[in-house]
Amino acid sequence: MRLLTLGILSLMVGCAHRGYQKPSREHIKMCTPILEDILHVQRERERINRKMERTARRLKRGKIKLSDFNPLLSEWTYLQDTLSENVIALYNEAERKGCL
Repeated sequence: MRLLTLGILSLMVGCAHRGYQKPSREHIKMCTPILEDILHVQRERERINRKMERTARRLKRGKIKLSDFNPLLSEWTYLQDTLSENVIALYNEAERKGCL
């Protein structure tokens, strides 16, 4: 999996590089951690979205009370907002450094 991630990251860095030239090792070394962090945050956002979808289905089926659901919704909203801010900052950093 790590090899696939590195391959994708190298391709992203390569495509972002001017003239579509092969990126230097230094550029890949600089960009890889940022792009890996982006992928990590996006995977975490997907994970908590799936969890909230399951919880919402349980509410709809009457398996949990609305009073139990509301705090979970508030927590999910807070986490999504926080992760969204984090990933935007990472995208901005990646763009500033020429990784995207």
